[in-house]
Amino acid sequence: MAASPSAFTFLLFVGITNGAIYALIALGFTLSYSSIGLINLPHGYVFMTGAVLSGHLLGTAGVDESSSFGRNLPAMLIVLLIVMSACGLLSAIIELVAYRPLSNAPRLARLVTSIGVLFILNNIIIVWTGSKPVALPELLPKGDVFSVMGVGYTWDKLIVLLSMALVLASLYFTLRRTRFGASIRAAIQDSVGAQLVGVNVARTVTLAFFLAGALAGAGGELYALYFTNVSWDQALRLTLIAFTAVVLGGIESLIGAVIGAMIIGITESFVNGFGWYSPGSDWTESVVLSVLIILLVLRPQGLLGEEPRLG
Repeated sequence: MAASPSAFTFLLFVGITNGAIYALIALGFTLSYSSIGLINLPHGYVFMTGAVLSGHLLGTAGVDESSSFGRNLPAMLIVLLIVMSACGLLSAIIELVAYRPLSNAPRLARLVTSIGVLFILNNIIIVWTGSKPVALPELLPKGDVFSVMGVGYTWDKLIVLLSMALVLASLYFTLRRTRFGASIRAAIQDSVGAQLVGVNVARTVTLAFFLAGALAGAGGELYALYFTNVSWDQALRLTLIAFTAVVLGGIESLIGAVIGAMIIGITESFVNGFGWYSPGSDWTESVVLSVLIILLVLRPQGLLGEEPRLG
């Protein structure tokens, strides 16, 4: 794409939308890390499980791109509830089976377990999909909402962005204004003290993992609806991008995770497509990780990671 104001605007729109997708994964990473003090690497595969499951369920639900968005919406909402429940349950099972028995073990043992679960889920997805992508019809509306410099911002991009904002606001409210959120924050700050005041720390951690998995399922369906083509081999790349976003923004900051995801999404978009000024898609991961390294050298705690917190 030739370098021009319209090209800049188009790539910015694409980067913001992709960043919103990455943020949906990164928020779950932040929540699960805050619960057990360890990056839950299989979370990206829980997200992709949600995307693949959404593709299969929407395909069997008989949704049709020739029908209006309103007519397909009930089926999409039903699939959303199923996928959120399934992914939430999968994430809770991972915590119960893989992490809880190692709660007092060295962190390295839990990290190795996390990697092992990642590859188990990877193999399951390969067998499940037969290494074939799952294709969906285009169900999200495509008309322009507004335009900047002649480049339209379409409804499907706005739906992705608003969904991410809604998830962020809901999660922030849950953690800051509800008893469940207070229990999570108490368990994070002082698990022994939390138990002394009646908080069931083990149950709270499991519920936090269920919530992170449910968010991953919702994000997975949105990912499938937006890109309309889901392949199992995208899971590892999405996991690494979301992990990078979390570290970049501040590993215990929800808003930091979103900011980190947006930076990566926009950087990736310009690296891929800004004419001869950009190195091209072959260099995307190298550029993104270089940005991460530079920012961490300057600010090791991440952009918003001044102190341990969740919010």
